[in-house]
Amino acid sequence: MPNQSFINQAFYALCDYKGFKGDTATFVSNQQAPTIIEQYVEGFLTAVESEDAVVHRLSVLGSLQDLMNKCSWNARKLFKANVANSDMDNNGAPWGLEASERVRQLVDVDASNDELIKILESDFESLQLVHTILSQQTGIDTPLYYFVETERQPNGDWVDVTNATTFDDAMTAMDAIVDKLNEQSKEDVRQSVRDALGSLKQAA
Repeated sequence: MPNQSFINQAFYALCDYKGFKGDTATFVSNQQAPTIIEQYVEGFLTAVESEDAVVHRLSVLGSLQDLMNKCSWNARKLFKANVANSDMDNNGAPWGLEASERVRQLVDVDASNDELIKILESDFESLQLVHTILSQQTGIDTPLYYFVETERQPNGDWVDVTNATTFDDAMTAMDAIVDKLNEQSKEDVRQSVRDALGSLKQAA
């Protein structure tokens, strides 16, 4: 039976992240509990109760948003693959696109676009519930979003620039990020070619 949640695979991917986000998710994964959501609860309690905890309770709370972000990214990946698969059926296979079957294996969800939206909504509700309970214990009212985009300011602070309250809003934000990265990648290629041509001219 196909998996009906983006949470598990997104969490495993989060644990593989380098740096702070990966360290926090790994801390959560080491908690003894039957489900990932319960591991977050145990991780939060461990951070509260232990003076020697390597992760602060607010970091555990913040990791829930990182997890939801990754769920949304994976949902977007499958959504786009399903659309591309439909285009392949109608117009022949376009180069450079992953088949939906491959993406379904990567995100561990087998669903149509209508179905995956409902699955993501269910994931959000589950994570939102535990996020609300834990945030109440911190005295800080921080809602969970479908997707949060942050940008580093000139003074070094990180500021939220997108707080998506729906999957549609999350898709818009993620699409804009991907477009920006793709354009930057193209510019990097252009600059590399210019640099190489310049070196050849100097050597001639």
